[in-house]
Amino acid sequence: MRIPRLHLSVVRRQDGQVLVIFAGGLVVLMLIAALVVDLGFTFMIRRQEQNAADPGAIAAARFIRNAGVVDAVCADTGLGTGCGSMRKAACFYARQNGFFPSATGDDGCIAANDPAGATLVVNYPPSAAAGPYYSGRDGFVEVRISRPHTSFLAGLIGLTRIQVTTNAVAAFSNGDSNSNSLVALDNTGDCSAGNVHGTGGGTIKVTVGGNVHVNSKCPTVPPPTAGACMASGSGGLTVSGTNASLAAPTGQVYVVGECAINGSGAKITTSAPGNAVNQGSVVIGDPLGRLEGPPFDTSVSGQSCRGGTQTSASTNNNGCGSGGGLAWQGTTCPDDNTIKCVTLSPGVYYGGWTVGTKTRLLMNAGIYILAGGGIQQTSSGAIDAITDASGNPGHVMIYSTDNPLYKSTCTSAWSGSAHCQQELKFTARADVKAYGLDDATCTAIPSVCPYVGMFLWQDGKGSCPLMSCPITVGGSNTTLDVAGTIYAPTQQVKIDGGALAGNDGTATVQIISWQWDIGGNANLLMPFDPTKLYHFDQKGLVQ
Repeated sequence: MRIPRLHLSVVRRQDGQVLVIFAGGLVVLMLIAALVVDLGFTFMIRRQEQNAADPGAIAAARFIRNAGVVDAVCADTGLGTGCGSMRKAACFYARQNGFFPSATGDDGCIAANDPAGATLVVNYPPSAAAGPYYSGRDGFVEVRISRPHTSFLAGLIGLTRIQVTTNAVAAFSNGDSNSNSLVALDNTGDCSAGNVHGTGGGTIKVTVGGNVHVNSKCPTVPPPTAGACMASGSGGLTVSGTNASLAAPTGQVYVVGECAINGSGAKITTSAPGNAVNQGSVVIGDPLGRLEGPPFDTSVSGQSCRGGTQTSASTNNNGCGSGGGLAWQGTTCPDDNTIKCVTLSPGVYYGGWTVGTKTRLLMNAGIYILAGGGIQQTSSGAIDAITDASGNPGHVMIYSTDNPLYKSTCTSAWSGSAHCQQELKFTARADVKAYGLDDATCTAIPSVCPYVGMFLWQDGKGSCPLMSCPITVGGSNTTLDVAGTIYAPTQQVKIDGGALAGNDGTATVQIISWQWDIGGNANLLMPFDPTKLYHFDQKGLVQ
């Protein structure tokens, strides 16, 4: 008979371990709950702030005038002073949305009148907090509301107070073309990002109708906010040459760094008392940074060189005037039978243009897209825009970019290839006559309308490295008669020094570029005429 065996087992209690795990999990759950609850409250506060800031910015923008003049150009501190009517308009909507309940009027939007210590700030023009597209720009106003949130549970992890800030930007810029004649976007420490100089130390006098703004921080030591320029050396803005001058008789000059003048009689004059230059100014963003270039279909053949050969995106794209079947075709010019005149039509030109000896290009009104190649010229090549029946300059826009089929190749290894974006040499043998696109051209080609007033445009999103593809306007012994906006956000724009030798010029142009350089030995007048420049027509809430 088998005797059954007795099996004994020992049961160990797990109660202590479960309790520890439960306690740890409870803490984690509480922390998650704390963050969720407090995050929800911050979202609610932000929504409330946005409901106040948006209409407040729109109301404040009513006090911006078309020419960029307001009741006070202001940088608000949130203490209830500055910005006058703009601040009162924003304050009204802040109170309507539950902020500053203790305020007795629309000038009482200060922290002391809000139980949570909320603040209201109004800046004209917008501060750096408004972002790169609106910072420092005339025609835009910024409204910022901030309220602290005392956390309920997030204090357990050290977040006892969460600051919630919301801003809004509104515009009332009715064709004011940014109110600037010259803008240098270079925000590094490069010296002479804005440069006016006489050729060979000679005299050049540049008079602009709008403002001048140079972002360069040169020199790096913070300069005074306004006052006289350095008497020698280089600053972010530099004027050099005997009696050389940069004059803004109805505008002002702004430099993030400092200005410098070199040479006997050299000077900068402004509309500010004592011709003061606003040194230590705010960096402004690219006002056209969101503007997209004209689209084009690479499956459609490009324009011809007035010969029988059509260029395409994938073949025969070495550019007009480069030979290989793409030589210019034209008749002799009526004023000089030794020169070939080639009349061009708007469209896409793959590989760009090479303008050689005794060749003059005449352009009918419209958009010219140079898909790679840019404009290359020999010393005797010339470009003139064709005149209309009344003898006025033709209205054109030249847009330089990459051949889209080779975009990745150009970006990874940019070179002088005709496929890649190149410089624009807009120089002439005699007079330079060309205006940017006008409303009449837009009427004929509706898709052109976003670019009214644009003249020369070097695509800032193209493959060309910084400062490697300049735009040059001028020519030997040339009288300038050009108008429109010249836009090169990553390149330098040059008004050719030798171009003005012995001649005066009128350039109703606005230059928005990484850097600009104006030279010569004559008088250059740059009147500010918004009807001939790119239009910044914006009203209402923009951000």
